[in-house]
Amino acid sequence: MKMAFTLKFKDKDEGIDKEIRFFDRQSANSNAEKLKQYGHTEVIVEDSFKGNYVGTTIKFIGYIVIIAGIIIGTVQGNYIGNLVSGEFNVTVALYWLAVSVVTGVLLIGIAEIINLLDAMNKKIKT
Repeated sequence: MKMAFTLKFKDKDEGIDKEIRFFDRQSANSNAEKLKQYGHTEVIVEDSFKGNYVGTTIKFIGYIVIIAGIIIGTVQGNYIGNLVSGEFNVTVALYWLAVSVVTGVLLIGIAEIINLLDAMNKKIKT
């Protein structure tokens, strides 16, 4: 997988934000150092991927948990209902739905916290 890196900085002469794209981190970092030496400010090297891989993965798992809970709740509500009364068991289905939604939302929340902490960390490093 090819990564792209964006070098962002505030031009010292024009006072505007500028961007330069690179295909490897080494070139981006060396150019960032040169820009700092020339007096440009707010020099940042960013991945083309904006988030944090761990946060994004946990958020994805949270969505999968919610979707799986809906599917399993429907299947279990139908299966248990057929065993007991021959009808769809709403209680079992709602139980699965509630547990999966709460778990999924907690995972998505944790992922958002990770992404925000990562963004704060990147700002502090500059």
